Parts: sequence; C-alpha cells; structure tokens
Amino acid sequence: MASRQATVAGLAAEAGVEVVVERPAGEPRDRQEAWLRAMFAYYDRHGLPVGARVLRWLRSSGR
Repeated sequence: MASRQATVAGLAAEAGVEVVVERPAGEPRDRQEAWLRAMFAYYDRHGLPVGARVLRWLRSSGR
C-alpha cells in the first residue's frame, strides 16, 4: 500500500465526483462541532494523510 497525501477535493476530482463545500457560519454549537471544524480546516490546509505510513505512525504512537 503506497502512502500519499491528498485533499478531499483532489480525491473527488480523481473519482469524477462533484464536491460542494459548505462552510459553517457562526459559532460552533458545542465542543464536538468545534473539534470537527478544526479537524476539517486542518485537512483543508495540509491535506488528508492516507496510506501505510500513516497506519504505521498510528500503530507506533499508541493512539
């Protein structure tokens, strides 16, 4: 399994799927929504890590 870094938009384009991005407005309703917004904002900025390298890191870090 090869490692790669991809964005959601990039993966959708490769699959021929149209993506509509909806950015939430206002303050998050709760802690979980705030965490999810931060997580997806991180993925938007840095990409979504996938593949064997990420799995090895997750296994070795005890997460």
